[in-house]
Amino acid sequence: MQDLKEYESGEREYRGVAERFVRTGQGKAETERRGYADFLAIDFDSMAKENADLVGWLHIPKTKISYPVVQGSDNAYYLKRDFHKNGSVYGAIFADCEVEDLAAADNVGLYGHNMKNGAMFGGLKKYLQEDYYEDHKEIHFYTKEAVYIYEVFTVYTAKMDDEEAYKLTVGTENLPSYQVAMKKRCDFQTSSDVDGGNILTLSTCHGSRGTTIRCLVQAARTAAVEYGKR
Repeated sequence: MQDLKEYESGEREYRGVAERFVRTGQGKAETERRGYADFLAIDFDSMAKENADLVGWLHIPKTKISYPVVQGSDNAYYLKRDFHKNGSVYGAIFADCEVEDLAAADNVGLYGHNMKNGAMFGGLKKYLQEDYYEDHKEIHFYTKEAVYIYEVFTVYTAKMDDEEAYKLTVGTENLPSYQVAMKKRCDFQTSSDVDGGNILTLSTCHGSRGTTIRCLVQAARTAAVEYGKR
């Protein structure tokens, strides 16, 4: 019963945030012309007034993953706190505390819980299936200034202390070779081309409670669409 109440609380929290600050169906004709899934319209200014740690919004078209992204001073604070910093089993989707500039970083790590009901990053494990990967390759990361478009190029499992998998500083000249190496970790041949774009790494627990294994979905940036130029 307690678990049910905690899950319901988490659902209310993020449903409320989305209802208050996000509008769908914006710019449909323009985004279709560009070949992307439809963009969202997000009120970052109002949302930031409720949590100054806000750094973006992660949205994966055709999935349940559509959440605000925060960044704390460490990688523990938001494990058990929601967007409004209240205690929650859902926690929050948060960026690695060591990333200083999300737009320019070689590799931005985003972390979230693998919830049993599929919420937060509970759906990432589906990417381990080739058919699902092929139908959900596009990822959008929103900031106040732009929408960054990414294409998933690999998915695999790794130990939580795997330094290569969680390597944040790769070096622009090394991004293509790093991506090739990470593609080899995937159990199937992904169809995405590797061109050295900045990386977004989504990570969540994989397996039973307390596991040290993580499921990682890595995507390379293919475009940056500034607001007002969509």
